[in-house]
Amino acid sequence: PSDLVGSPLQLVNCSRAGPLAAWQTWDLLRRCRQEPRCLTPAPPGAAPEQSCHGMCVVDELSLRATGAGSLCLQLGTTRSVRQPYSLLAQLGVCLAGQRLPDRASNDSVRIAMLRGQLNIGEESSAEPKGALIKSLHRLRNLRAMLPEHRTDCGFWSNCTGMRVVLPKPCWSRVAEDPTACGSSERVLATTWARWTEDNNTAQLARGFALGPTGPLPAKMLLGGAKDRLCLSAWRSYLKEGAAATFERCPKPPTGGKERREKKTSSKWAGAGYFQWTQTLAPGGGYLISPSLAPGLCLAATPLLPSGPVRPSGAVDGVRAGLRLSSNVAPKGARVEQADSDGPQKG
Repeated sequence: PSDLVGSPLQLVNCSRAGPLAAWQTWDLLRRCRQEPRCLTPAPPGAAPEQSCHGMCVVDELSLRATGAGSLCLQLGTTRSVRQPYSLLAQLGVCLAGQRLPDRASNDSVRIAMLRGQLNIGEESSAEPKGALIKSLHRLRNLRAMLPEHRTDCGFWSNCTGMRVVLPKPCWSRVAEDPTACGSSERVLATTWARWTEDNNTAQLARGFALGPTGPLPAKMLLGGAKDRLCLSAWRSYLKEGAAATFERCPKPPTGGKERREKKTSSKWAGAGYFQWTQTLAPGGGYLISPSLAPGLCLAATPLLPSGPVRPSGAVDGVRAGLRLSSNVAPKGARVEQADSDGPQKG
């Protein structure tokens, strides 16, 4: 199944009558981190894994269509081609069974662990119930090792050398001239106007910087270092065909009641858009569904065969390498003009 490494994942309709396909179901692979703080003795009569809790648990979701422990849900190596340039969820080689150390000195091993090690939290007590599927490692570690997260080389495609999408030429000038993009970058223009009106000298002095997701206030470039990334859908579109992405995990609302209610109802701040449920599938494995849209489920490209993929990558004469292009806009997405708000496609 090596041809399928890097295939993007999406939301599909799993509520229709008929058997579920293997590319819609997942096996949960779970183990405990091999670190002293995580290896506490199990209570008498309890299984060893029952003594492992919280961020000591390493989870992987293995796609049943590719065979047990073959390809798993991972942090992708590319981002969406439309703002907000979210990190795509993709298939990668499962780490379970490879006996990888939790702390490795080899860069290739560390990179594989950063992308592949996830943690599925316990279901929230809030309604609707669900769990966060998040990266085991924090954003500061991802920035240090993964090119698509680097903050020192500009837009993500510059850092990876992947010319799927090119940065806008004016982006390279916003650090020196915040108005370089003019009205073509409405968010930057509006932000700069607000700073000027409020006489925010600190923000005016810092200006803007170019990061992996495009230009942003310089103060935000290195922000969120302690955050983890959580599975969601691009722009929180819980619709059939929407791309599965990883965003910064939601934070619990703070402040007074009015402020908490406002944040909870926000599309971008609401934790409900990051919560997932695991449901036993009739043929085995689990359906992974958004809590707010239980009729949808996480799936690989429908072009995958329904049976296990042979090592050659072909099944019954059908090439298994066919997959959804990462530069196809998710269904239901608000299309933006490439010459105004988005970068140039390569």
